[in-house]
This record gives sequence, C-alpha cells and structure tokens, in this order.
Amino acid sequence: MTVCERIKKVRIEEKLSQNEFAERLNVSRSTLMLIEQGKREVNTKVLEALKSEFNISADWVLFGSDVGVSNDSEELILRRMRELSMLTPCLTHFMPFIESLENFAQKDSKTYERIKAIRTGMDKISETTELINNIKTKTEYSLFDKTGLKLSRIIDLQLWEVLKKVQELTRYINISDADTLQSLVPIYYDNIENYLGGLEQQINNFLKQQDKAKE
Repeated sequence: MTVCERIKKVRIEEKLSQNEFAERLNVSRSTLMLIEQGKREVNTKVLEALKSEFNISADWVLFGSDVGVSNDSEELILRRMRELSMLTPCLTHFMPFIESLENFAQKDSKTYERIKAIRTGMDKISETTELINNIKTKTEYSLFDKTGLKLSRIIDLQLWEVLKKVQELTRYINISDADTLQSLVPIYYDNIENYLGGLEQQINNFLKQQDKAKE
C-alpha cells in the first residue's frame, strides 16, 4: 500500500468526504485530491494533523508500520536507516547544481541570497547525513540520541522531507556531464524561485528542529 492509498484509507474508514477530511487536515480539497492521487508529496503539517486529529502515526503513513510503534523498536530503527540511506546520495548530485545556480545568479539578487542560504543549510545537512550513514547497526542508531546531535523522530521526518524535495529536482539533472549541467542552469533559473523558497523553508525547519534537539 502506498502513502496516498494509506491516507485515502484513513478518510474512508473515518467515513468522511474529501471536503470534510481536507478541513480536518487544514488543506484545500484540491490539495487532498492530489495527495490521494499520488501527485503531491505529503508534508509535515499533514502528518502532524493526521496525528492530532486521528491519532495516525507518521511512520504508518510514510512506511506502513503499525500505529504506536516505539521510536526505539528494531523495525523502526532499521527503516529509518534504510530510507535515509536511499535518499542521501541525491545530495551529491544536488550540490553541483546549487553551485552552478549560485555562479549564474546576480550577486545582488534575492535568488542569489536564497541560494547561498540553501547551500549553507545543505552543508549542515550533509554533516548530519554523513553521521547517519556511518552508523552500521540498529544498536548504534538507538545510541545516537546520546551523542551531541540528538535525533528525534520529527528531525528524521524533516530530513526526509528535505531530501525528497532535493530528489524531485535531481532526477531530472544529468550531473555526470559538466557542460550539460551548465546548459540546464539558465533553463531552471528562470522558473526556480518558488522551488527554492520551498526548499529553503524545509531546510530551515530541519535546522530549527536540530537546534532544539541540542538544547
């Protein structure tokens, strides 16, 4: 069962119309329709609404695990490691594109400042994912909370969401050829401000959660 199928299943089992369900999730009906059709990613706000309104865990929505599974269960720890390890390689593909955008943008432009902020945030996220990827066993992961960088479940979800946004773009970019990458930058640059704004917000959310965990 996919993410969109699980969300639709919740609505049907609650015997709610799309309008009623969308209202409970604080999204528009059109947004809900796209989510149920698998044409739109589920964001953190929807996951939190499902938890608060229907007591549905984010782990079940995203990965199909049982509601109420402990954050330290072996199954969940292994799933965290597997999902993050699948997504993190896209950072390697994404950074050259961001660097090319930065070189292309006018230095006094809003986009240039936004790209710089994203690049700084991505560098910090790369440090986090490197730590995670170096963890080889579920025992090491469960002990990871005791290190200087405490990972809570919400941080995992924020990181997952950032990486999914990066993956959306990198799947269309061939970074193996520098000339191809450079030729793509002007094409993307003219239409990229909205995308960068969404990515910057996700990065900032992740970094805020990371800072809270260190307190």
